[in-house]
Amino acid sequence: MVQKKIFIPTPKLYVLYTGDKKLEKEEISLNEEYFNNEGCADLKIKILTKENLNKLSETQENNIISQYVTFTEISDYFVKKYGRSKKTAKMVINECISKNILKSFMQEHREEVCDMELLFDPEVYGRIHDAAVAREAREEGMQEGMQQGRQEGELSAFIKLYKQGLIKEVDAARMLNMSIIEFLELVK
Repeated sequence: MVQKKIFIPTPKLYVLYTGDKKLEKEEISLNEEYFNNEGCADLKIKILTKENLNKLSETQENNIISQYVTFTEISDYFVKKYGRSKKTAKMVINECISKNILKSFMQEHREEVCDMELLFDPEVYGRIHDAAVAREAREEGMQEGMQQGRQEGELSAFIKLYKQGLIKEVDAARMLNMSIIEFLELVK
């Protein structure tokens, strides 16, 4: 039986950036950004910003992504002005509805949007932020510990090889990026 390949549309991946910082890239490589180019596969992801969204859509009114960007701008504005609260959430929703931004969604899901703890409850937002910072610190600590462990493992391996007469002190010091005197001090 002869198998025939079927046509599969090329997948396109996007990330939506709504921040104010000017980005240097319009596309990122997951392999490059997260796997130090050591992964066996790569995904290219197009970064959508306010500027390049206009290239992809006809008008803002009929493009849900552009409406979402406008929603984030309105939300950011009100949160900066009034802080994170349910009252702020209601103001954001009313503003979006009045400007026809995600209007049907906002009308249909008004209470759910107001109850979005992540966006509008300062205590929950603070806990989530603190947890993210703590997780990042733990990951950095693990990386430093692993690096230190590798260095200590290399050092003890070279000391062992030196004591067994399998490697000269000059070669061990060079491989460990230290002087011969530093290496011999560690051997004692």
